[in-house]
Amino acid sequence: MTLANIGRSDLVLDLNARTGLLAFEAARRTPEGGVWALAHDSKSFATLKSLAEPFDPLQRPQILQTSFKTFIEDIKSVAGQSVVFDIIIGRSVLRDTDDKTVLFERILSLLGKKGKVVLSEPVSSEGQRLTSLLVMSKIPDEIGALLLRTEQELYNDPDNPVVNWTSDSLKNQLSSVPGIRLDAEPVIDTQLRRFKGSDIEYWFRESSEPERKSLGQRLLDNCSLKELERLKLEIHKQLDNREVSWKTVTFFITAKKME
Repeated sequence: MTLANIGRSDLVLDLNARTGLLAFEAARRTPEGGVWALAHDSKSFATLKSLAEPFDPLQRPQILQTSFKTFIEDIKSVAGQSVVFDIIIGRSVLRDTDDKTVLFERILSLLGKKGKVVLSEPVSSEGQRLTSLLVMSKIPDEIGALLLRTEQELYNDPDNPVVNWTSDSLKNQLSSVPGIRLDAEPVIDTQLRRFKGSDIEYWFRESSEPERKSLGQRLLDNCSLKELERLKLEIHKQLDNREVSWKTVTFFITAKKME
């Protein structure tokens, strides 16, 4: 929110409102302006509508359920064809999409001449690795080597838009968009996190999306179920209820149109 520098009379668009953290903070900062908040599923929409109830009708965010395929058309159908925003914000907006540059250009089409886009994108490919938390000497050499290889493959999957990019590659992509001034930098954060058994089970879950296999599913392509279960048990022994230092990388993007 500091990067956005929202003014009292600004018209703000939150591209991915989810729990409403950014949208409702923006609403508090714009008593003379307004906020539009986009929900991308029915659960988020219901949550945002409920949170908006205590607000004065003239000051509460305008909440719209949409998708990144139709959000421009959906906004204009309600707010008017000529609507543009002073500030456009969002978390995890580009992260899951295949063509990040195209979506970024579409977002810019809703920006006023003197407006600003501020996005924060988690960079999974540069974040914490499970293997760096483990004592690998306690894992049999062959399965340990397989775990390292498989983890590397998981975070370098060219077909998965969540992981097939880095801070540098995304900056290069977005820098090719004409007519904007772009500032984009990664921020590394390390915090203590207590590992739960459910966290480990998540790494070994059965994914419903064949193109996005979990670490466990990928391992099972090259080892037996018995070996996989032994590995999972060892990881539980090492990490269950343990407090670890967990690294995250967030890529902050700020863009303005050139005058």
